[in-house]
Order: sequence, then C-alpha cells, then structure tokens
Amino acid sequence: MRVLLIDPPVAFLEGRGHTRHMLPLGLGLVGGVLREEGHEVRMLLPDSRPYKGNDPWGEIARAIELERPDLVGITGMTPNIPTMVRLIHEARRVVGPDIPIVVGGQHATTWAESTAMIEGVTAVVSGEGEEPLKLLCAGFAESGPRFDPSTVAGVTALINGEIQKAPPPCADTDLDRFPWSLREGFVWDELLHPLLFESIITLRGCPYKCSYCAIPMSDFRKTRYRSSDHVIGEIEYLLENHNIGHLQYYDPVFNLNKRRTHALLNGLEERGIRIPFMCQTRADRVDNETLDLMTRQGCRQIYLGIESGHEDTLRRIRKPMSLDTIRGAARKIQDRGIEVAGYFMVGFPWETETEINQTIEFALELDLDRVSLHSTTPLPRTELWSWVPEEKRQWIEDFMRPKLNLTSLPDSDYAAIFEQGRIRFERHNRSKTEARFPSHWPGSQPDAATPPAPSNLPPPTKPKN
Repeated sequence: MRVLLIDPPVAFLEGRGHTRHMLPLGLGLVGGVLREEGHEVRMLLPDSRPYKGNDPWGEIARAIELERPDLVGITGMTPNIPTMVRLIHEARRVVGPDIPIVVGGQHATTWAESTAMIEGVTAVVSGEGEEPLKLLCAGFAESGPRFDPSTVAGVTALINGEIQKAPPPCADTDLDRFPWSLREGFVWDELLHPLLFESIITLRGCPYKCSYCAIPMSDFRKTRYRSSDHVIGEIEYLLENHNIGHLQYYDPVFNLNKRRTHALLNGLEERGIRIPFMCQTRADRVDNETLDLMTRQGCRQIYLGIESGHEDTLRRIRKPMSLDTIRGAARKIQDRGIEVAGYFMVGFPWETETEINQTIEFALELDLDRVSLHSTTPLPRTELWSWVPEEKRQWIEDFMRPKLNLTSLPDSDYAAIFEQGRIRFERHNRSKTEARFPSHWPGSQPDAATPPAPSNLPPPTKPKN
C-alpha cells in the first residue's frame, strides 16, 4: 500500500515562510513500522516547508492528490482540532470516498467517538498506533472498502450509522521490537531543517499522576523503556546519515530510571559518542551523580516542569515537592554550566491573585536561563478537567494566553495579571539572551554569523570504528 501520513499545519497556514522544526515522532514511529511491513510510506509535514503564499490549503490538497495514496493517516492534538477537521475534509475531497482516512493522536485517543463522527473519517486509532495501523493497512489491502476497521483492537469507527469501538490493545512492553522512527520519504523535502532529525524518544508512559496530564488516564500509562543498545543504534544512525549536531530527548522524564539513564550515557561514552543534548525532567529527580554524567556527555539544557511557586498548588496538582527542592535542583544544574529552562502554570481554579503572583515571583527569583508562562487549560478527561465546571470546559484553547479563566477572579483581572507576568517573563528571557550573546544585539558589532555554542560543550563525536 502507498500510505500518506500527515501532520496538521500551523505555521504553514500563515503563508509567511515560518516553519516548525519538530518531527512528529508518533507519526514517524508508525511510519517506521509500516515501512517494515513493506508499505510505501510518505510523510506530508507542511510546517517543515517555508511556504509563502495565500493558498495554503490549495497547496496541501494538490500535494495529497499528487501522492495518490491508498490510505491517509492524520494525527492531531486537541488545540488544533479545527485545522485537523479541515485537513480531513480536504483529504477526503481529493482522494474520493473509498480511500480510508485514519485519525490518531492525542485528541483521537481522548475523544475517539466524536472524532469518528467527523465527516470523512474512516477509523480512529486510540493510544499507541503502531499495531492498530499495521492491522488496518493489512485489512484494507486485502478487503478494500468492505473491511470493518472496528474489528481491530484500539480502533473506533462509525459503521452503518452506529459507533463501534473495539477494546484497547495491550500496551507493548518490548519497545525494541519496533523499528526506529521514519526520517525519510518527505513529500516536501527541500530546505529541511536539521532539527527535524535531532529528536528521539527512549521510553513510553509515566508513573506520576499529575492532575493536568493526560498520561495518568491513558491505557498506556505503564512505563516502558527501549534498551540502551536500541537507542544508541538510532543515535549512531542519525549521526552517520543525517550528521546531527545536537539531540533532543522528548521523554517526559529523561532520568526517570537512574540505572537505565546511566547505562544509556555510559554506553554512548563507551562507543565514543559525545553529542550536545537537551532533555526534560522533574526537580525532584535531579541528583549530582547523574548530572555529572550528563555534563560529561554534553548536556546543554534541561527543561524543568516546575509549574508553580506555591507548595499547596504543587500538592493539589499531585506534584508535591518543596520550593527548596526546586531551588536546589536549579542550582545544581547551573553550577555545571548547563542551562535551565522552567515551565510554569498559573490560573488553577483555587488560585488567587496573591498565589499567581507568588509563582511569577518565584520563577524570576530562580534566575533560570529561560522561563515560560502558561495559562492553565484543562485537557479533556484529565483530573483537572473533572474539577472544572461544565460551562467552563473548552477543547480549543491557546495555552499561552488566558482565554479560559478557571479562577474566581473577574476575567479582565485575570487577563491583566497574566499579561503582566508574561511581559516580565519575556523581559527576563531577553536579558538572559543578551547577556549570553551581547554582540548579536542592536548597537553592537557582530563578530560571527551565528551565536557561539556554550563554551562548556564539546563538539559532537561519531562512533568509534
């Protein structure tokens, strides 16, 4: 089968040449499995193309038509549902009534029934999609439009006007049986940014139960790891075939299992691989021994999901830790020359102006290298979602702006408090960047075409022969 996997556009729709340099790894992992099964897999990633023009949907439709797929797979997140729906309609218009269109991703997992009712959708895959999509491709290849997709575990479909939902499949425990993420077969492959090849996932699931996160409610929440050899093999492939200069680990908590993290980093060192990398973790998982090993292996930045500067809020969102623990973690990281970025959320239902400002002040007090302020927006069917009154539940929100006010503050007051905090965060981030690269700002004479790499980072090295 000729399979076309599509990531819904965001920057592409602006038509101003903007791009996003993130490979949708879930889509790539599915693509790797399907290619291993003998299917011809292509990926349409509109946001990887610096498009300038006023007909973005026409460009996408023409690309789909030229691909002539036998099956279309589309992923989607809750915040971009309107775009995903439009993409489904455009694909259906182009490919005709008989070509299956399968939808997966975070929103499809959470709202499988309503997603299956979107006009043009053939089937919806909930959760991890490798095995269900493999079986769907086999079924459609053999039986065509007569195939009933709802017979596949993890699939929901509208059959004869009725929603049919198969039970979820068992979560795969042996992640090494899956091939690496597909990183070729791009429909638009001109001017691809190197960052598309610099991301990797080494584990699935999470043992924590943060109230704002969808993972604790998932059938696939059990933590499972790829072996060190499997991960290192993929990194070697990326170095040899895509000449990557950095690596971004997109695991929810990179050092979740200390022994396993050490095995991975030591394995890279033993093979002569040293590459600057970024990752994310929790403040209460930071320890000196692991940090020393990460530093030696070229860690350049760690993202901390700090969320709040109020200990009662941290307890309520099931992320209990002291502010001193957070302060200590940030200091340990920065003392080793590693940059620290912090994520913060305000606007939980119980928060007052005082508590919101406490988080903002705490974030700035930490003097991190970068801070991000997010307005609390509940994802469907998370624990946080259940705390929000029905009239305030919304699917489509901008997490960076307070469109949804969950607090008891007047909407205008909350919006003003948030905006003041956001401006202060932006000023902080700019001052940090100016301090690092003073010669690259107005009023100075640049001494290089691009900002220099942090001095503590070694250049990447390739595996030993």
